[in-house]
Amino acid sequence: FIAAHLYQAEGAYIVSLDVIDKNGTVGSTKTVTINVTDEERVFGGTNTYCFSNDLDFIVCPHDTNNDGVCDVHSGNCIGNINSFSAAISYIGQNRRLLFKKDDEFFIPTSGTEINGIGPMMLGSFGTGARRPHLRFQDQVGTWADAIKISASDVRVMNFEMTSENYDMDNSAHIVTNGQNNLIYGMKFNPGIRFNVVLLHKGFVIDSEMTPAWYDIVGQASESAMMGSSWEHSRHG
Repeated sequence: FIAAHLYQAEGAYIVSLDVIDKNGTVGSTKTVTINVTDEERVFGGTNTYCFSNDLDFIVCPHDTNNDGVCDVHSGNCIGNINSFSAAISYIGQNRRLLFKKDDEFFIPTSGTEINGIGPMMLGSFGTGARRPHLRFQDQVGTWADAIKISASDVRVMNFEMTSENYDMDNSAHIVTNGQNNLIYGMKFNPGIRFNVVLLHKGFVIDSEMTPAWYDIVGQASESAMMGSSWEHSRHG
């Protein structure tokens, strides 16, 4: 039995699970405390990097005047960049990488791997209407995954992903090979064999799956999918 819930506020939450038989008798109760920490405590200040296709960093956490200019920690605002892989070189423990909404970032044919020790976070900033768009420049006849997460405790949140020139027999948008990784608020466009592959315990929450050969492949126990939408895929 796997249950999932996403907490929105910092705090200590007590969760109880009652096991009840068919007669309504409680056989056992398990209680745990879940401690949720505000992300700014972990990822704030110089642990946050912002990436933009141009030099506009509107509402990046380092743009305290909301004028598009990083007036604090300006060295953590990386402009004129469209390489997702180059941005990932900044990842590390307790680091948060934010990509500007409406911008496009490209993943090479070899894909991008996230290594190291978590927690880590990839997300978005800005006032645009569209999530940051990750374009995977896959190549027919090759086997490569757009994003392979080999680290544990990684959050990938609020991106749109598209594969170009795909080989239907091979690639995936995201493969999680670490523990306790979260895929949240994503939009996966058609054009790839797998949207998400969970090789170890992971979570897919509030994401949009458009048709792939397989939307989610779960090869691990203790994984959960919650609040996501699926259009019809060939194999589910």
